[in-house]
Amino acid sequence: MNNTIIKALILTATPSIELRGSIPYVLILKSSLIIVGIIVLFNIIIGLVTYLLAGEIINIGKKIPLFKKYWHRYIERIHRKAKKNVKKWHNIRILGIAAFIAIPLPGTGAYTGAIAAHLLGMDTKEFIIAESIGVTIAGIIVTIITLGVIGVI
Repeated sequence: MNNTIIKALILTATPSIELRGSIPYVLILKSSLIIVGIIVLFNIIIGLVTYLLAGEIINIGKKIPLFKKYWHRYIERIHRKAKKNVKKWHNIRILGIAAFIAIPLPGTGAYTGAIAAHLLGMDTKEFIIAESIGVTIAGIIVTIITLGVIGVI
């Protein structure tokens, strides 16, 4: 694996950066769209692992005294935002979580979507579908924006 792919995977694995940082990184370096596909797939895997460990992640955050207060507010905010998004989609959780993950803004993405899906009681199959749709859409949006900006520059 070359340095570009390794650095892109590290960016993708970083919460709050994810595809929003890794896709522009590889496209600015004029890497191929195949690498973009690899990091999108990697982001889907990260989200699934996060979903499967979500209960433990939430419990660990509650036990760390330094983060306890912040963590509780963070989890509540995720739950509130995800629930609101699901209601927008007429309580179709798959579309609501997919849209929540697809919006390439801070506070959304595979990590947050995984925690939100866990808090909403979504089963693994539903989450895999929602996350795959959401991460793919986010990847497309970030790729189009990045290529547009690169084209203008």
